[in-house]
Amino acid sequence: MFRLKFLSNLTIGLLLCCTAIAPTTANNLLGGYTSSPDAKRVDQTRNTSGGSRSDCQNPFPEEKDSLTLLVPAEEVAHQTTTARPSFLFYAKTTSNIPVEFTLVDPDAGKTLVEKSISVEKQGYYEIALPKAIELKPEQIYLWHVAVPCANNKESFWSVLRSSVEYIPPSVNLERELQNADSELEKVRIYLSNSVWYDAISLANRSRKGSSTKYLQQLLTDANIFVSKQTASP
Repeated sequence: MFRLKFLSNLTIGLLLCCTAIAPTTANNLLGGYTSSPDAKRVDQTRNTSGGSRSDCQNPFPEEKDSLTLLVPAEEVAHQTTTARPSFLFYAKTTSNIPVEFTLVDPDAGKTLVEKSISVEKQGYYEIALPKAIELKPEQIYLWHVAVPCANNKESFWSVLRSSVEYIPPSVNLERELQNADSELEKVRIYLSNSVWYDAISLANRSRKGSSTKYLQQLLTDANIFVSKQTASP
C-alpha cells in the first residue's frame, strides 16, 4: 500500500503562492516555449540526487540524476489543454524496485491516482491517467514520482514533484491545431501557446528519425538534460 499520508503531507507548502509571474522563453528548433503569463509559482524537484543514507540505500546506485521529470526548470504550474494529460519522466538507468506515481488534488486533500511503474529500461516513460480521472479547469494538481529505498520500501530515497494546470483550449488554438499539416507543427503550436504538457507528450509519441532531434532540443532548451541515446520502454 502506498504511503498516501506521507505524500499528502508532502503537498503542504508545495504551492508557494498563487500570483502570476513574468513568462520566460526557451528558444529551440520548435520555435520556443514561453510559460503562460498567468502561470502560478510552485515548488518542484525534477531530478534524483546521488549517494545513499545509512538508513536508505539508493536503488539507482552511483547514478546522479537517475530519474528526471520532463518539466521545464521554471518553477510554475505548466499547463495542459486536456482534462486527461500525460506525465513524462526519463530514466537514465534501471532499478529492480518500481517507482510510484501519484496525482494529488491539493484543494480536496485527496490522492486521485497511485500507480507503480517498473523502470526496467533506460528511456522515456509516459504515464496516462485512468479514464475515470479528469482534471478540473483552472485548478492546480500535484504529481509525484517517488523512489523507495532499496533496503526499506516503506521509506523514500527521493520524491520528485511538479504540478499541472488544466486550461481548456481557446477557439483560436483549436482552429490552429485543426489546420496543422503535421504532428510536428502541432507541437510548435502548443509551444507557442504556452501548453507544455501537450507539446512534450506529442513530441514523445512522434519521436522517430529527425523528430528525435527536435525532442532533444526541446528538452535541452527547457533545461532538461537527458542522454542522447535512449531506449523506448
